[in-house]
Amino acid sequence: MNELRETIRNVFESHFEGVKLAEFEVREDLDHDGDPILRIKFVFETEDNRLDPKKVKSMIRHLREPLAEIGEDRFPITSYMTKEEFDGEAA
Repeated sequence: MNELRETIRNVFESHFEGVKLAEFEVREDLDHDGDPILRIKFVFETEDNRLDPKKVKSMIRHLREPLAEIGEDRFPITSYMTKEEFDGEAA
């Protein structure tokens, strides 16, 4: 799991330059067809609490090859929330 988390972190940080990754969660799950997936929740911090929509859209594509290189073939499903949203969710 450490290699998986490190790979995901590295992809996020290189893909979203200048965005602080406050934390992230990776959870094994099944999709609606029963296929194994990875649910990845990114918690980020930016000045305006926004991410570039084009980068959000392409993140899965950027994750697939590095994940395959470490032997991870589960499809990544990503979600994004600001640090404030995440802190509010925990309350």
